[in-house]
Amino acid sequence: MIVDQLKHEKKIWRQELKTRRRAYMRAHPLASLFTEKHILSALGRAEEVAFFWPLPDEPDLRFLPQHHSNYKWSLPVITNGVLVFRRFLGQNHLAQNTLGVCEPVGGKIVTPDHVLVPLLGVDECGVRLGFGGGFYDRTFARFKPTLIGVCFATQVVLKLPAAAHDVRVDMVATDCFLRVF
Repeated sequence: MIVDQLKHEKKIWRQELKTRRRAYMRAHPLASLFTEKHILSALGRAEEVAFFWPLPDEPDLRFLPQHHSNYKWSLPVITNGVLVFRRFLGQNHLAQNTLGVCEPVGGKIVTPDHVLVPLLGVDECGVRLGFGGGFYDRTFARFKPTLIGVCFATQVVLKLPAAAHDVRVDMVATDCFLRVF
């Protein structure tokens, strides 16, 4: 019964946060650009950084590798229900997977020390709410880089429902602030 209640609460939050994000992007189409300074503050002395190719209404971080070549950039690839990270070789070396997410074709498999994580919402304790596929949770149960959630300020809420297996982010970088948990 408790599991069903948790799933229901997450479903309601996902709907709410998708609506917030969509409305925010429509009102602030350049908001993704304002995440840059907070992301760079979070990265500090990182060397190997994984980012994500955006889905509609997600912060668009595609400019980061071109503007910040001092980092080695990679993207996640879904493999057997978990994520592996492949070196980003440029937009011409990407293909859409069955979920509609762009992934690198080829490129060396790497282990990032910092990962920029997409999310629908995050709370004041670093609890991340994603789309519900569990890819990030399963992946980061195996190894623990510094996890930096990236979203818009409107997606940060007081408290989100969480299960024991839900992996928390270490920080969140938004268009308005950087918060360390």
